[in-house]
Amino acid sequence: MSSISAFIRMMVLFWKHGDVLEPILKKLPETLPKIGDELKKSGKFTADVSKMLKDEGGNPINAEKISKQVATMLENTEFPSFDIPAPFPYHSQGSKTALRWAAFTMRQAANSIKIQVPTGIAMNPKTVGIGGFTVPIPDVDKPLDPYHISMTKEVPDALNDVSDMLKTTANVLETLESDTIHLIKQTQNQMTQLGETFGTAGSLLYTTGNYVYCAGKIFRLEPPSSNDEMQCPPI
Repeated sequence: MSSISAFIRMMVLFWKHGDVLEPILKKLPETLPKIGDELKKSGKFTADVSKMLKDEGGNPINAEKISKQVATMLENTEFPSFDIPAPFPYHSQGSKTALRWAAFTMRQAANSIKIQVPTGIAMNPKTVGIGGFTVPIPDVDKPLDPYHISMTKEVPDALNDVSDMLKTTANVLETLESDTIHLIKQTQNQMTQLGETFGTAGSLLYTTGNYVYCAGKIFRLEPPSSNDEMQCPPI
């Protein structure tokens, strides 16, 4: 009963508004094909756009492919490393990256600055009292150093400054290496995500274009054909 009453209500609606619906219904035969043409063009354009991201076979091309290739390159990036040959000092330290070896070498150089230079001379000879005075005398038991001469030594401030600068530079190099590796890994992850996004967008665009194209064919009252550039589901 409900379907019959709905049909009756629809007929009453047509009868009440016949003057408005009549020109629309008369125009439909020529309007629908035009709409269909535009929809087919729109669907074809949408599908063509998707080809820049993913082809019909679902194979990644262009944007997706490039971004994933970049991600793969970044993932496989390795800093140059090498082993110090056995005859050289610190060969037991093993393989290091180029930046880390530079930092290690600078730190070793900083630690090796222990040059001392004479800054004063002192004598501690034997003495004898004569007439109320203390008089130094040679030490016969020390023929090479009869007056017990000694030199005070210290590391000049300039060398200390160089040592500190080398250590600071070593710290910067190690930080630079760590930050660079982190940045590369971060970029690689983002490029991978970008490639996946392009792939998904390509698939969605192509599917959308396919449906719009097929909707255009329906508006033109064209049956699906196996020769269609874009395949439509059977009606």
